[in-house]
Amino acid sequence: NLVLAAVGLMAALNFRRFGFLAISLMTLLMALMVFTNSGLAGVYVQTASPEFNDQSKFLTNTLLCVAFPWVTAVALSQRFYSRRWWYLALAWTALAALAGVWFMQYPLRNLTLTLVPFVLLGSLLIALAMLGNALLRAQTLAASAAPGILLYAVALVVPLAAYLGYMQNDFAVLAASLATLMAALVFLHVMVRQHRQGRMVMARAKTSAGRDVLTGLLSRQGFEQVLAKNVQRMHAEKVFAA
Repeated sequence: NLVLAAVGLMAALNFRRFGFLAISLMTLLMALMVFTNSGLAGVYVQTASPEFNDQSKFLTNTLLCVAFPWVTAVALSQRFYSRRWWYLALAWTALAALAGVWFMQYPLRNLTLTLVPFVLLGSLLIALAMLGNALLRAQTLAASAAPGILLYAVALVVPLAAYLGYMQNDFAVLAASLATLMAALVFLHVMVRQHRQGRMVMARAKTSAGRDVLTGLLSRQGFEQVLAKNVQRMHAEKVFAA
């Protein structure tokens, strides 16, 4: 997961697309969740404080949950298709993250069973509703992004099931990590395809501006551009034509 976080960062710098940072955030949070849920976080910071363990687990699991709608919106390109879904995902992610940080001042062992399922349920509802809307509208690459979104949902549900005692914690951490890894690979593939399609559309727009879409012949604008280039060439070569 840390390797994919670095890959997402390099892709964002290389392609100059902010969306690749969603992959970095998702995989980085999952790596932190693995450290906290397995008890390694206390070992690395050299503390055995139960309060630190509770706070670190609560914070990483909450942030991983609240990032789900925003990552889904990025994968589905909702910024271009539906501004309402885009702003809803951003608002939920920001407000729920701030609420999670604020609740850290209270005894978390009494609040975790209430707050984390509520945040997870809200994130799942928003993300899955966004996905259903995109599939119904046949948005570009929505079907390709769907497996990644569902894998991310599995990665969120499994740790909570372990916390509630329905499965072993080590198995849950491993399953969540693998699901996030596969989801990140799906999102990476989708975002690369989005980038390529965007470049193809821009190239077609530049080409079609000078030619008729139906016949492929030069349009008035294309004819004037070709004529201007030939006139400049003739002047440079001192060639005259009637």
